[in-house]
Amino acid sequence: MFMWGIKRQDTFAATDGSFAFNGVHANDPVADFLLGLDSSFNQGDHVPRHYSRWRQYESYFQDNWKANPRLTLNLGLRYIYGRPELIQGDIFSDFNPKTWNPQNAPVVLPNGGFLLDSNGNPQPDLVRRQTSSMV
Repeated sequence: MFMWGIKRQDTFAATDGSFAFNGVHANDPVADFLLGLDSSFNQGDHVPRHYSRWRQYESYFQDNWKANPRLTLNLGLRYIYGRPELIQGDIFSDFNPKTWNPQNAPVVLPNGGFLLDSNGNPQPDLVRRQTSSMV
């Protein structure tokens, strides 16, 4: 058997935002929630549409075998091979821990804000380390 599929759908995105409460402020996640002190907030800026296609090959063999007059074995074997899904566009990403450099992470200030440059972009930790070593 040969199966194939095409899917056109909106990718799931948290455009309304998603808060997380983990007890970082009051040592209790419920207390943080009741006080409105979130540990993080994430919000997607759009809902991308994704187009994907895939192929899947399956085979199934079945046979009845009478071992003796009182015992009949009904045996089957199934094999499924699914090729990777092909996706149009550039809507997926993943995190590769091998490429993570903590010196490029933005500096979070004690008030929860970011250390920003003159254009309003978050500054990486490397800039803070260089600045502090100059002082």
